[in-house]
Amino acid sequence: MQSHDTEEGVVQRGAAISARCVLLLVIGFLVSSYLLYHHVEVNGGFQSEPSICNFNSSFNCDAVARSSFSELFGIPVASLGVLYYFFFLAFIAVYRRHEKTENKAAFADALFFLSLVSLPETLYLLSASVFVLKTVCPFCALSYLINFLLCGVTFASRDRSSGLLSSISQGFLTLLRGVFGMAPIGSLNASLIIWVCVVAVAFCVQQTPPILRKSVFEKRASVEAILPFVEAWEKNEAQDIPLEFDVEAVDKDFAIGAADPVLTIVEFSDFQCPHCRRAASFMKTIVESHPDKVRVVFKNFPLDNMCNELLKEPFHLFACQAAIMGRCAGLSSDEDFWTMHDGLFGLDSSDWELERLLTLPEELGLDADAIASCMARVDIQRRVEDDIQAGIAAGVQGTPAIYANGRKLEFDRLPQIPDIVDLILRRQ
Repeated sequence: MQSHDTEEGVVQRGAAISARCVLLLVIGFLVSSYLLYHHVEVNGGFQSEPSICNFNSSFNCDAVARSSFSELFGIPVASLGVLYYFFFLAFIAVYRRHEKTENKAAFADALFFLSLVSLPETLYLLSASVFVLKTVCPFCALSYLINFLLCGVTFASRDRSSGLLSSISQGFLTLLRGVFGMAPIGSLNASLIIWVCVVAVAFCVQQTPPILRKSVFEKRASVEAILPFVEAWEKNEAQDIPLEFDVEAVDKDFAIGAADPVLTIVEFSDFQCPHCRRAASFMKTIVESHPDKVRVVFKNFPLDNMCNELLKEPFHLFACQAAIMGRCAGLSSDEDFWTMHDGLFGLDSSDWELERLLTLPEELGLDADAIASCMARVDIQRRVEDDIQAGIAAGVQGTPAIYANGRKLEFDRLPQIPDIVDLILRRQ
């Protein structure tokens, strides 16, 4: 004989099903989110060490994540899990009021049917792990357990006045009505809420892998790559590099950035050096990123034997003259120095001829006559030589040479410099 539920019994079970389902669904959502994170990490080549859930050959998350079973039509299975659990939660949140209405039985059947939706995929993936891969992902196994528990909880709470097949068919119809805003439990407003939420989450899930790659894993890989340089900088002995700011223009150092910096970067540079030209652009990037924390100071270190005693043979034939031109431009103002600085670094390798240098100030809108008459000034030449001597004392062997708070900054590639500075600032 078929038993019949009392109204009070159905109401009580309706309240229980929501509470238990919500707990399971939240756990499932979190587990699937981690599995999506793990999938991107492993398959993107960002993993530096085995996962915490790699216990042995029989329980290995990484092996499962690398298998073809971790994706369905190119979509990570974990993404589908995130979307499934969210949809389930959204349906409960929107229609939970029907636990205490005349449609409470239909609501319970809908949740039962919704729990059954995950069973085919769960059984397929579990079988693939056990019989094909012969290894199980513990977190995947947890999601399988959650799916089985959802089926058990909703089965026990369904309308017992009807048969199993009747509950499944009734649940399917109720789910459709709820999603498309039809009676008995559906409404257009509720349906719209569900669709907006699901579409929004689907978009977020679709965007998650590229965001994780760019904003998390690539950034982390970058930090791991530059960390040795930061640690080396921390161990380097600080050099006493003389800096002058509140003095007459002929003796001052030219700087951009913070007036009261956390980090003072001194760049020993050569206007005729191609690498120095690239480094100068990164110095500007650093100041733009940290205008209140970083000050960049420019010092001349021309690789030219006409003024640099380290050079025994001609190398950059016009580097000394370019350094003098920069300081001559700076006699008028700091802005004129940086205008000349940018103009000199903007020259191509074919432009480095004396005649071309002499026409540059006028092209830049500077006082060409004043700069031309300044070029022979002994005090300006001496100031360039002072920069060179300061560089030699600090251990400069080539350019660009960069010191942060007096410590030599090492790097493999120029584009690493802004990231190294970022990490130094975070560790201050």
